[in-house]
Amino acid sequence: MSEDTLFELFISVGQKIDSLWEFYVTVHLAILGGILWVHARLHALISFTLFLSYLMFAWLNYGAIADYYHILTALQQDISSSSGPVHLQALHKQISVLDYSSREIILAIVYLASIAMMFFALITMSVRYHKK
Repeated sequence: MSEDTLFELFISVGQKIDSLWEFYVTVHLAILGGILWVHARLHALISFTLFLSYLMFAWLNYGAIADYYHILTALQQDISSSSGPVHLQALHKQISVLDYSSREIILAIVYLASIAMMFFALITMSVRYHKK
């Protein structure tokens, strides 16, 4: 594979990761906005179904982002092991020093925190409107 192709793939994978993060944030804004907008008590079955659906979404999105980070790491290692094309030496130097090893840990922390946030948001919604 040519070095130009490696650079193109590296950028393409980075864009896919950005798109997955954008989707992740959009889903959270939609769900939390819906929870704040609806002024009614959620039935336990509805809350459970929403939370289960959210868990499936989070699991699939987490897996996709983690896989793309692994691909990005492999591409970064391939680029680092090559000398790089002359017209892309500065980019080659920058890519060679990148380290994605902590991304999966950060990703897991973010996803666990968002799962907890969603759980408490649904519980709060049920309790808040149940007391009225």
